Formats: sequence, structure tokens, C-alpha cells
Amino acid sequence: MSQVNTILDTLKSDLEKYIQVSRGYDTDLGECKRGIYQFDEMLNKPSISFWCYKNELEEGTMGGGQLRILKIYLYLYSDTVSEIHDLVADVEKFLYNDFTYKNDVWVGDNTIYEGGISEPMSIAEMEIEIKFTRELIE
Repeated sequence: MSQVNTILDTLKSDLEKYIQVSRGYDTDLGECKRGIYQFDEMLNKPSISFWCYKNELEEGTMGGGQLRILKIYLYLYSDTVSEIHDLVADVEKFLYNDFTYKNDVWVGDNTIYEGGISEPMSIAEMEIEIKFTRELIE
């Protein structure tokens, strides 16, 4: 399995494992999927879907290994406004504290779309980066 798949699979499994009230978080994650999913495709909310939109080479990398940066969008879904804010806070807390690659992660901007009476869904977008070294010479 490629190193990128290993990192992305670990992100998914770690999110599912840790974002739980029993582990000190404010929400119980209902579902997590790799790929782009819309609100109505995520049946067990609160939920997260994510995809890697870029596998970027860090400038100045030379030699037998390449420093790479995976750029990832996470989409967070909730049926309530308060829960979406809790979920965003939980994901940030998780990334910096419990995530397997916590020493190599950076959390960027996030945008929250609060639902209303006519559209009770709430959605957040979060951008993260994970650095890793891809070895080219064995």
C-alpha cells in the first residue's frame, strides 16, 4: 500500500476511534468516509468526509527522500448548529493531540455554514496539511 494511502487510512481510523464522548470529546462521531460526500449521503451524523486534493513537493527537497505535503479538505456535517461548532473544535483538538501524525499536521482555515429553519443542516469545511517523507532510494 502506498504511503499516502496509509496516512489517509490512518486519518480515517483515528477519527473514528478518538472522536467519542467516552474519550473526552464533546461529540460522538457517527460516520467517517474517504471521498467527497454530500450532506444527505452521510446517514449517521455528526459525520466527516475528506479527500486529499494535492500531494505537494516541499520546495528545496533533494536527495533520496522527498518531503511531501498532503493537502486535505475535511467536510463536517451535523443536524444542529451547536453540534457543528463542537465537532470542529473536537477535530482540531484530535489533530493536535491524538492523531498518529500529530507532529506533522497543520490545521488551516475552517468555514462553518450554520443551518436555519428551512435548511436545518450545518456544514463545516476544514483544510489540513500532513507532512511526510517519501523515500525514493531503498
